[in-house]
Amino acid sequence: MEPIDWSATIFVIGMIIGIVIRCAYQSYDDPRQVNHAYWSSKEVWVFAGILIFGLVVPWITWMYAPHWKYYVPKTWQMFGVVWLVTGLVVFWRSHRDLGRQFSPTLEIKYNHQLITHGIYHHVRHPMYLALALFLIAALVLIPNILSIISLFLAGGVLYFLRIRQEESMLLREFGSDYEQYMQETCGIIPYVCHLVK
Repeated sequence: MEPIDWSATIFVIGMIIGIVIRCAYQSYDDPRQVNHAYWSSKEVWVFAGILIFGLVVPWITWMYAPHWKYYVPKTWQMFGVVWLVTGLVVFWRSHRDLGRQFSPTLEIKYNHQLITHGIYHHVRHPMYLALALFLIAALVLIPNILSIISLFLAGGVLYFLRIRQEESMLLREFGSDYEQYMQETCGIIPYVCHLVK
């Protein structure tokens, strides 16, 4: 089997593990515990963009546009596996530290608390850090120009639409506590502050 084939398989397995992590913690999401929901048409576009550009298009272009593939040395692919595994660990830890506070949509639950411990002590948006690590891994594990462009479009949708909505929601709910948390903690990349405000 060619290196590109095994690397793409590893990436797909990694994404399946990510989905399993998400589904396991989504069982905590009880709609009866929701105090304020911030669902909007923009949220629909965010989920549609992630689904289309993050899953459908990369798969189609990988399978049916082989002439857009590019060569990646095996050593780089090994680094891609490291980035992928690191992303999965960050993804799992961010869900674990949120516990019952986790929600796949923008909502505040009854007795909602601002989580600032665990991985959230170092970064405000660790799930998006995990997704950034997945994108870096994708560069070398699924080396197809069209697939990569599509994945980065999905990342852009998350960055420019979802993160800013989350920050606004948390500022409304927690006020000065969240402002202080923003001053003390970095947005996406630990120790590189004020990338996300």
